[in-house]
Amino acid sequence: MLPPLPVEVWEHVIDELSIHLTTLWSCALVCKAWQARSRFHLISKVTLRNKQQVYRLSRLLDEHPALQTRVQTVRLRPDTLSGPMTHFMSFASMLAKKLPAVTSLWLFHSKWMPNTAQNNTFIHLSNFSSLSELSLRGVTFASPLILARLICSFPNLSSLQLVEISISNRAFDSLQRPSVLPPVKKIKLDGPSEDVADLLALHLGVAAEVEQFFGGWTDFEEDVLSDGAIMTIFRAAAPALLHVSLRLWGTPKTGAEQIEDAATVGTAGMITRL
Repeated sequence: MLPPLPVEVWEHVIDELSIHLTTLWSCALVCKAWQARSRFHLISKVTLRNKQQVYRLSRLLDEHPALQTRVQTVRLRPDTLSGPMTHFMSFASMLAKKLPAVTSLWLFHSKWMPNTAQNNTFIHLSNFSSLSELSLRGVTFASPLILARLICSFPNLSSLQLVEISISNRAFDSLQRPSVLPPVKKIKLDGPSEDVADLLALHLGVAAEVEQFFGGWTDFEEDVLSDGAIMTIFRAAAPALLHVSLRLWGTPKTGAEQIEDAATVGTAGMITRL
């Protein structure tokens, strides 16, 4: 019989499986020696689909306070594709002070309904002082005001990714620029984003200090980032912009040349034409 392998060897193997969540869950059930290392990786990236999962995570963090600083990424998605995010308020109120080290929040394929958040929900979000990255993919907002309040809730937000965002009511009349804006330095846009670009650049002003801009990396040509959205970000961020990376879908030659001219003034980066 072969001698048993040291625990350190198994821990190294588990480290290599850190992105394979299903396998990690299986490892956590093997024995106590594997459980701690597996739990470490499982808790670092958490996906929450409903209120019950939010409650369970909150209870786990209460019972094991040492785990609170290990959560780095939280992904929120609804139980049904493009359904309401019914657990967003619970997430904000129950976990705002229990995740002191979280750096990234992702919201996937959902509709922002009237009961998704209340005024105090955005106050709870401001307690996520360590959060630096907000990523929204396939989210529908009722108005630009709601998206603006979500972005501005995080005081130390430096990276913003918005992919395939829809805004039902495009009126900006009720939107007032906050006196304090998050220090956004990196923006990534994909999909139809003219309303989003207008919000970031013209109405909120968060694009003014952006140093890195990425756009057009969607795999679906019908969701192409418009040239107008690109130029809107360029005009707002020109003084600070250092790096640009774009993929242009079917942009006419003259339009592509204008974009390239705007992108190469004081910047480094890459532009791909398709």
